Amino acid sequence: MSNHSLRQPGLRPIADVLDGLTQQLHREREFPLVRLGERLDDGRIAVEFFDRERYPDGMEPEYDFYLRDFRQALEWVQQVTPKSWITKRHIEVFVTLVLRAFPEVVVA
Repeated sequence: MSNHSLRQPGLRPIADVLDGLTQQLHREREFPLVRLGERLDDGRIAVEFFDRERYPDGMEPEYDFYLRDFRQALEWVQQVTPKSWITKRHIEVFVTLVLRAFPEVVVA
């Protein structure tokens, strides 16, 4: 039996999948969708959202603002979600970063 007959349509070798994931992680680290910046003395945290389509080098934020708490982060989710360039992944990354930045928030 040949290797070709063992492979089902649509399946890829694990090495190819891992290579793709590694490239994606490297790209997200180098050119993030969302990044938290400085924390000010009053507790606010700088946030930058990036549009990779408009700025492929990831250097120019499309949106930047300061957050003072988790509630304000939810308000920003509501504000940026309708933007055509915002993706589900932007929101996922933003929420993950906010949960780390405001650990006092307990999610059940």
